[in-house]
Amino acid sequence: MEIKLASLSPLSYEFAKAGDTVLLRRKIANKKEYRGSIGAAVDSILVFRGQTKIGMIPIAVSESSAAYLADKASAKVTKVDASKKTLLIEV
Repeated sequence: MEIKLASLSPLSYEFAKAGDTVLLRRKIANKKEYRGSIGAAVDSILVFRGQTKIGMIPIAVSESSAAYLADKASAKVTKVDASKKTLLIEV
């Protein structure tokens, strides 16, 4: 399954190269946190290379593929393109 990451910073393109192994970490939402106008807290899956967060699996993808992604702990970077602002991983 190939996934285009969201929440990328400009440094993500320098830290991640095609073929790198990245870690997937689940971030459980704090349901008691006050979020004002940005809506309810949701669980997410963050993508790290070493200790650096390089992106996030989009919420819609993580919700629709929750059963598939449940036991996954790592993925491979397949494509990095800074000019098009895309970073793809294969889980």
